[in-house]
Amino acid sequence: MNATAPERSGILLVNKPAGMSSADVTNQIKSRFGFAKIGHGGTLDPFATGLLVVLVGEATKVARFLLEGEKEYEAEAKLGAETDTGDHTGEIILNSTPPVLRAEEWQALTKPFTGLIK
Repeated sequence: MNATAPERSGILLVNKPAGMSSADVTNQIKSRFGFAKIGHGGTLDPFATGLLVVLVGEATKVARFLLEGEKEYEAEAKLGAETDTGDHTGEIILNSTPPVLRAEEWQALTKPFTGLIK
C-alpha cells in the first residue's frame, strides 16, 4: 500500500521586504518547503513592504474572502515631484514647489485619499 502524506495547510504571515514580488515570496516558500498548493491574499508591489498573507494547501480556498476584506495602506509622498511611472521607481519629469497651505486646506485636498476607497 502506497500511502501519501496529507497536504499541509495553513496561513503564513510574511513580512515582505522591498525588492521581492509577492510571487517571489510564494515561490521561495513553495520550493523551500515543497508545498503543492500555495497562493497569497493580495499582491504587494516589489518596492512595497509589509504583511503578505500566504495561503498553503486547503487554506488557498479562503483567498477570495481575503481579497474582499478591508485593507489599510500607508504611503509616503514627495510633494512637487512627478515621475514617468507614477511611483518612486521612475524618472522625475516634473519638479515644482508645493503651495503653502493651511492645515484645513491640506485636509480638504487629501480627503479623497482617506477612508473607504474602491
